Amino acid sequence: MVIVPVSVAQATSLVPGIEPPRWVSAATEWVGQYRIANRYHVFPKIETERIEVQIEGSMDGDTWKPYAFRWWPGALDRAPAISIPHQPRIDWMLWFVPISPFFLDWLERFAERLLEGSPPVLARLRGPLPFDGAAPRMLRLKVYRYRFTTPEERAATGDWWRRDYLGPFYPLPSLSR
Repeated sequence: MVIVPVSVAQATSLVPGIEPPRWVSAATEWVGQYRIANRYHVFPKIETERIEVQIEGSMDGDTWKPYAFRWWPGALDRAPAISIPHQPRIDWMLWFVPISPFFLDWLERFAERLLEGSPPVLARLRGPLPFDGAAPRMLRLKVYRYRFTTPEERAATGDWWRRDYLGPFYPLPSLSR
């Protein structure tokens, strides 16, 4: 009897500007002590910017080509992709790399597979692939901050995203073969 209104109250409290009635807030506080209802969510709010690692490969150290990911913003004029109910695993894990050291081991293994030209890994990227799918001799990583453009910027440029280069990303010991 209390759990449903408390759950609804906690869900609606995630929406800015909505406040539940005081009696619902009081019930939420009371139930909270028993830990039987909460507003847990992996992403309790949607951000309008994201920090992304861009992986680039090279055969000679002079010419660098980016690897494109299916759900990653990438090109500035590319509309945000919808992936429901699919979980874009590689893109999602790559998104965590700059904000969590727990994903550096995964990034190192992923980079090793790119340097090997692993067909299962390359099949999960968005084409066309750099070097026609051949393994690069070296990789480098760059970090960008992506933000949604304002309606005015979108109308003027056609771009969905603005991005700022934040610098190189050096978490791995070696990115060449």
